[in-house]
Amino acid sequence: ECLVVVAYGQLLPRELLDRAPLGAINVHASLLPRYRGAAPIQRALMAGEQTTGISIMLLDSGMDTGPILEQQAVAIEDGDTGGSVHDKLAILGAGLLVEALKRWKAGTGTPALQDDARASYAPPIRKEEHRIVWSQEARRIACQIRAFDPWPGAHFQIRGKRIKCFDAALLPWKGDGQAGEVLGLAETGLVVLGGDRQALSIGALQLEGQRRLPADAFVRGHDLPQGTVLE
Repeated sequence: ECLVVVAYGQLLPRELLDRAPLGAINVHASLLPRYRGAAPIQRALMAGEQTTGISIMLLDSGMDTGPILEQQAVAIEDGDTGGSVHDKLAILGAGLLVEALKRWKAGTGTPALQDDARASYAPPIRKEEHRIVWSQEARRIACQIRAFDPWPGAHFQIRGKRIKCFDAALLPWKGDGQAGEVLGLAETGLVVLGGDRQALSIGALQLEGQRRLPADAFVRGHDLPQGTVLE
């Protein structure tokens, strides 16, 4: 009777959409028309959004452009990551989908057209976006690290080795030094300067091919002294 699509990321052909009498319904991880596309969770976190949500919508020939049946917002907390937001939205989306299907089948659902003037887009994450550019503001770096946790992991390089970063947090002070310079260890993790000289901490690190470690344990086994400039 009805096709259901979740996190597919590609357009379905018109002939497939027309097969089901009740049409095709999509569960999308944003508050449409914001963040249409393949990577709405990561893009919302990268932008520093404080709210996201689930949209249950009817599929049409566009990318996430169809009428909306149900929507519900969710707060993005300071410690949220791509993984934690995904898990929250998965639970919310399952329940909201069931309710939307019941109403749509009963004929009581009222689709609402999207306002294209308010649309924004969430294209797939490119490989080059995984690497941390330390000349950015510390806030943007922290958002990038949170967005790519647990996958694919935002990373830097030191002496030719790739190191992924997790559990980033802004610190309420600035420091003197270069962008990407290590200032030492704090309770929250490895302290590094962003391009705006704002300090941020990195709570866990992972050398490629090895397991993720708390920052203090990682530093004990790897040479990252104060004054090191991360690439």
